[in-house]
Amino acid sequence: MPAFEITSYSLLSALAAWSSALVSWTAWRRRTVPGARALAWLMASITVWTFGAAVELAVVRLADKILWSKVEYLGTTTVPVLFLLFAIEYTQHGHWLTRPRVALAFAVPAVTLALAWTNEQHGLIWAGYAESPAGQNLLVYERGPWFWIGGVAYSYLCVVAGMLLLAEAIRRRPPGLRAQGILVLSAAAIPSTANLFYVSHLFPLPGLEPTPISFALMGAVFAIAIFRYRLLDLVPVARDLLLEKMRDGVLVLDRDDRVLESNPSARRLLGAVADRGVGRPAAEVLAAWPGLLERLGAESQGRAEIVVAGAPERILDVSVSPLRGRGGERSGRLLLLRDVSDRHRSERALQAANQQLREQLAEIEALQSTLREQVLRDPLTGLFNRRYLEETLARELDRARREGDVLSLAILDLDHFKRLNDTLGHAAGDEVLRRLGDLLRVLTRRSDIACRFGGEEFVILMPGAPLEAARERAEEWRAAFAAAAAAALGVPHQPTLSAGLAAFPQHGESVEALMGAADAALYAAKAGGRNRIEVAAVAEPVS
Repeated sequence: MPAFEITSYSLLSALAAWSSALVSWTAWRRRTVPGARALAWLMASITVWTFGAAVELAVVRLADKILWSKVEYLGTTTVPVLFLLFAIEYTQHGHWLTRPRVALAFAVPAVTLALAWTNEQHGLIWAGYAESPAGQNLLVYERGPWFWIGGVAYSYLCVVAGMLLLAEAIRRRPPGLRAQGILVLSAAAIPSTANLFYVSHLFPLPGLEPTPISFALMGAVFAIAIFRYRLLDLVPVARDLLLEKMRDGVLVLDRDDRVLESNPSARRLLGAVADRGVGRPAAEVLAAWPGLLERLGAESQGRAEIVVAGAPERILDVSVSPLRGRGGERSGRLLLLRDVSDRHRSERALQAANQQLREQLAEIEALQSTLREQVLRDPLTGLFNRRYLEETLARELDRARREGDVLSLAILDLDHFKRLNDTLGHAAGDEVLRRLGDLLRVLTRRSDIACRFGGEEFVILMPGAPLEAARERAEEWRAAFAAAAAAALGVPHQPTLSAGLAAFPQHGESVEALMGAADAALYAAKAGGRNRIEVAAVAEPVS
């Protein structure tokens, strides 16, 4: 049996190793640029990973494959951490990288690497091996518990943190410099996506990890970022553009808070004393602005607004930031001054206008609410009217159908109401209707919807109420109404009501079917002697 079997996958991994080595060499030549040194180490680690993968995919014997898989882990464990370090440097947060923090970041990779090289004693990285059903000289590794901790969870934690840093940096950059940041983020996403497919068993070839092969594409994207968008050739912005042309005032202080630099905007805001203040203590130069001195003495960095007395009064937005050397030590402070007086005056005027607008809107909303109530409420009983019922019944039916819920409906009608009007007068009839409206508001649930349908007819929707519960409730209304109406009239004549009940879905699944079933039940109640509740009959299916 030959010791090697060259496949297309091993060749692709070898190509990825070559491209990664090229990017690493190019980055190392420009290592003075922020992020270039970390990028060089990152691509060097990727080179080790992809080269190990190329050999592992080519060797045939099991022992050789396991050996080169362990070599791969030199890169597999360190690439996520090096990517995070690159993102930190590239986004100008290099002062975070103290030696203890860097050492701590590599602690988990060191443990993972040690466990990989001693896997035969514990099986924490690989619990077993099997030939891939896809052939192609592929080996399927059964993953141990530490693979998911050190090889997946910690790695993705580093990668996600790095991507978030890059995304935030892209958001803050001017449009002209966003392209290179987007390319860097895209390059990082390529192997991350490939690895996600691998660890989640979504890749179609068992035993083939696409991550090393995807580094070839990542290297190509980095090459575009370097040679087309000058990723590693950034030139500092010219001093004239940075200081002389800035609209914000700039004061640079040394570690002893002496003025090192001021720009024209600072001299305009603070007066000629700032121009003569180079080399003098900030406390002396800024003596006329106690608010600014107080801001300097409050803390090493931060932001605040101070009021400068005068006619007219001015308001300055002051930002204080520390300046640090390469070793992270504090070397001075940077003050940014911005005149926000016009903005404050505009904001005050806008606040006054907004307050006036809010008051007007509140009046309009109150009026609209009143008008809507008048449109949707029956003026005599205070219940909802027929228009509201038609809107609501269709909506409640849709909800019940969507959620698999029940919906009961009752149609109430006053018995011999015309006779009552003819005998006692319309004023008495209106009083009976009002009493019924009051009773329904008290005896219905908050979720029930009571409506005056027209004349002496009322409709009550009961969402979520089974038919039996709806019947009990209707009986309660019937009994309560008889007593309440008699008391309202002050006569022995006792008005009564009849009601028909129907429910979704057993009596119908449309508005028309449900209303028709309840109406038929109401007619049955009337025909059965009135002052009673009838439930709609369930229609027999047509055979």
